[in-house]
Amino acid sequence: FARALVARCAAMQALEALCDAVVTAREGVDERLTHGGTQGFATTTEPAEGDAFGPFRIDSRLGEGRLGVVFRGRDAGGEVRLKLLRPEATTDQRALHRFLTHNRLMARITRAGLPGWLSVGEIEGRHFVVHEFTEGETLAEWLARTGPLPLAEARPMLASILEALSELHTHRLIHGALHAGNVLLVSPGAGLRSVVLLDGGSDRLRLGSPVTLPQSDRLSTLAPAAFAAPEQLLGGPIDARADLYAFGALVFQVITGSAPFAEGSTAQTILGHLTKEPPPLARMAPHGWVSDPLELLVRSLLAKDPRQRPAEAMDVAAALDAVPQRAPLASNLISDEDLDARIADFFRYPDEDATAR
Repeated sequence: FARALVARCAAMQALEALCDAVVTAREGVDERLTHGGTQGFATTTEPAEGDAFGPFRIDSRLGEGRLGVVFRGRDAGGEVRLKLLRPEATTDQRALHRFLTHNRLMARITRAGLPGWLSVGEIEGRHFVVHEFTEGETLAEWLARTGPLPLAEARPMLASILEALSELHTHRLIHGALHAGNVLLVSPGAGLRSVVLLDGGSDRLRLGSPVTLPQSDRLSTLAPAAFAAPEQLLGGPIDARADLYAFGALVFQVITGSAPFAEGSTAQTILGHLTKEPPPLARMAPHGWVSDPLELLVRSLLAKDPRQRPAEAMDVAAALDAVPQRAPLASNLISDEDLDARIADFFRYPDEDATAR
């Protein structure tokens, strides 16, 4: 009976409720039951390398996130990126259908910067998203390895992100979940120019259980908290300006190495987005990296009120293109040209004080 009851509760996504009932009914129960009631249970086994999942053959596991597990695989058409959604991310059927519909609409758009061969489906009770596999690494992985990037190096990549967002917005679609982990850098060794935006529409999903989530990430946010616009966090309607808010947070992370309000718990991050002004970009970035136009642009993108943000992605692209490569030198600092000249003078007249000339 006990085994049948557990199996039935697992099928109904009710294991945590069963734990609550047992803990309430008896004293001295195994502490793992108490832990399970609050932390959740994993009820699915993910495919391993070499396994078949419907028409797909699993080659390797690429990673996992809040909503699913990502694999590199192949089907009759070639290599694919396959994301299996966690059952707890699909319990809200209305949210699930919004997510699936969003991806089907995205699949109609064919252009660089967006996934190719995009499709969604369900196999053996598991919902999935699949698209063409593209070699590369995420911007999050790149930043973790290299640290922050100056605007001169990041500008082509940021322009590519804006072009892809603009294409979505032209079709009246919102990405909704833009962050560094969802920006794939294509062949980054050749320069940070080409990108693919992953996991569009995943903000539509709702998490039904905290299982497998880290302590700091247990919140059913509509988008990654460190990059979510205030109106998203409040559950209000969103438009293209929510994506541009996320883009502003992304630029902040690229230039400084950290997203705004990212320190502390998820609740503290959300509070920052809702109530606080972001710290000045120039204070967080390496010296000389941030000009006044860049500071003003990022601040406008991170405005709490969407009406105060730029309305169009290509307007942001034009403003970004007009930003100078670096901040102007302060009047009390020596320029690169003067420094080169003084070094040359020093070697030409080693016995004299170069600062006196």
